[in-house]
Amino acid sequence: MSVSIAGVTDADNVTADNPTGAIAGTVSYFWQGELTPGSGNFQDIMFFGGGETQRAVGTTFTPTEPFAGGVNFAGLAGVAIRARAVYIDGHGVMEEVFSAPQVVQ
Repeated sequence: MSVSIAGVTDADNVTADNPTGAIAGTVSYFWQGELTPGSGNFQDIMFFGGGETQRAVGTTFTPTEPFAGGVNFAGLAGVAIRARAVYIDGHGVMEEVFSAPQVVQ
């Protein structure tokens, strides 16, 4: 799975130099899974790595089954996964947008 902020706009970013309001600054990506199917309750995917808990981060995520080291998800088959993108808008406010969820087969 992969994600990009390309094409996402924010009205708070509109300036003479950026008339579309494109997100141009640093964006952090966190992968989330839906805890109960159909609930809309998504949580950052956590796993053990390097001796501590970590979040699934970055522009790509490859679900595996079984999900080795999973903290809040024992497995990812059948789980709806989405990306949460976090950035600072043109007024200095932290914003977040979400990708459309995809169910892992």
